[in-house]
Amino acid sequence: MSAEDFLVQASSRHQVFIQRYAAGQANDAKKLLNRLRLDVLARLSQEPTEFRANRLNALRISLDGIYSDMFGNISDSIKSNALDFATQETEFTGRMIDSVTKEGTDIRLPIYEQLAVALRVKPMVIDGKNILVDGALSDFCKNKSKEIMQLVNDSIVLGDTTPEISKKVSELMGVKQNRQIQSLTRTIINHSSSVARELTYDENSDILDGYEWVSTLDSRTSLVCAGRDGKVYTVKSGPLPPAHFSCRSTTIPVVKDAFTIVRLKGMRPQVGDTTGRTSANTTYGGWLKKQSKGFQDEALGPERASLFRSGKLKIEQFTDEHTGSTIGLDGLRARYPLVFGD
Repeated sequence: MSAEDFLVQASSRHQVFIQRYAAGQANDAKKLLNRLRLDVLARLSQEPTEFRANRLNALRISLDGIYSDMFGNISDSIKSNALDFATQETEFTGRMIDSVTKEGTDIRLPIYEQLAVALRVKPMVIDGKNILVDGALSDFCKNKSKEIMQLVNDSIVLGDTTPEISKKVSELMGVKQNRQIQSLTRTIINHSSSVARELTYDENSDILDGYEWVSTLDSRTSLVCAGRDGKVYTVKSGPLPPAHFSCRSTTIPVVKDAFTIVRLKGMRPQVGDTTGRTSANTTYGGWLKKQSKGFQDEALGPERASLFRSGKLKIEQFTDEHTGSTIGLDGLRARYPLVFGD
C-alpha cells in the first residue's frame, strides 16, 4: 500500500475530467472556427459566379481582415481558458499532496501571477520540439489563413467558379481545420495542467522526491508515453506532458516517506482485452505484456510487438530518451544489433 498507488487512482479519475473539459474547450474553438468559415463563405458569395482574377487582391485584403479578427478571438479564448484551468489545477494538485501527507504538513500553492508567466514562457515539448502556446496559436492562425488563400488561388488557376471555390473552402475549414483546432486546444489544456502541477510540485519540493509520469492504459497511447509511464523524474528537470499533440498523459507527486501516511491501494482504468480497472502500480509495459498478441500488434505494430513479446526490447527502448521521438526499425537495428542477430 503506497501513496503513489492512491494518487495514481485519484489522478486517473481526474484525467477523465481534464479530457472532458478539454473536449468542451475544443468544441468552443470549433464553433468560432465555424463562424469564420461562414464569414469567409459570405465574403466569397459577393464575387460574381465567374471569378475575375483582377479581384483576387481585393479579396485577399478582405479575407485577411476576417482572419485577423476571428483567429484573434480564438487565440484569446483558448489562452484565457487555459490560465483559468491552470488555477484550478494547482488547487487539485495541492489536494492530492495533502491527501497523502501527515496532518500538519504545510502545502503551498503558486500564485496566479506565477501561472500567467509560466504559461507564457514554458514551452510544450512536442515530439522533441519546444513550442510556446503563443507560437502554436500564431502559427495555426497564419498557416490556416495561407491554406485557405492558396486553395482560392489554385481554384482560380483551374478555372473554378465562385460556388465551386466556396465548396472547396467549406470542406477544408469544416473537416481538416476543425480537427486541427480540436487537437491543438486539447494539447494546450493538458499543457496548462502540467505547468500548474509542476509549479505546485516546486512550491512543495521540501516534501517531494519528484513526480511520476502516468499514461493511459489503452491501445491509443503513444510509444513515448508508454515508455515513460511509471517513471519518476526530478521536478523542473524531467519531461512533462504533453509529449505530442492530443497527449492524454499526466503526472502525480511523489511524496517523501517521512511525510506520507498509509492509504488503501489504488486502481487505474484500463481498456485492453479486459476493460475496467487494474492495480495502480501497474506500468504500461507490465500491463501490455498481459494483453493478447492481437492487442499488442495493434498497440506497437507487428515488428515492435514481436520484439517486445520476446523480451529482447522493453517498451521504453522504442523511443529516444532525450527527444521522445519514435525510433524506426532501421534505427532500432543500428542501436541494438545483437537483438536483430547482426
